[in-house]
Amino acid sequence: EIDPDGSSLRNVLAAVIPVCGGINLNYYFSKLDNEVYGASTKLPHNIIGLIGVCNGVEGDIQTGLPRQMIEFHDPIRLQLVIEQRKEVVLKILESEPLLAVWIKNHWMRLMCIDPKDGKISVYTKEEFVELPIESLPNVSVKSTFKECFEGSSANCQLVMVKQELNHGT
Repeated sequence: EIDPDGSSLRNVLAAVIPVCGGINLNYYFSKLDNEVYGASTKLPHNIIGLIGVCNGVEGDIQTGLPRQMIEFHDPIRLQLVIEQRKEVVLKILESEPLLAVWIKNHWMRLMCIDPKDGKISVYTKEEFVELPIESLPNVSVKSTFKECFEGSSANCQLVMVKQELNHGT
């Protein structure tokens, strides 16, 4: 309601998408193969010109993160959740190709929560598709983004809280 045309959201996304996306990819590739894309262990590191590190006396600059930084983080695709009408978000993506490439190439996932009715839409293949919450068993949807994540540090695949999914076990 306070940003109906998305001009403030556009400014926020211009900072959030490339910065968070870059950090996320750095964690992902460093975890994927830490010896090649990461920086191995940081114990024998030597700082080189304030642009990188080398492992001991080896000459190759290590571009990723050391093993000690990625041990506690899962290499998951970043999911951006925006509480705004999907039409506004689509308009921003159409007008900002450098931001849209992160979403359209699936380097980041994108979900919108409609501020009026609370419906959740997932971006897939150039459009938003409404997430059919009713069809998921034993799932309750929180009314706001804050309620959904408040007090939790778990990785969330969807903006919902699962009650009990026993699947017969």
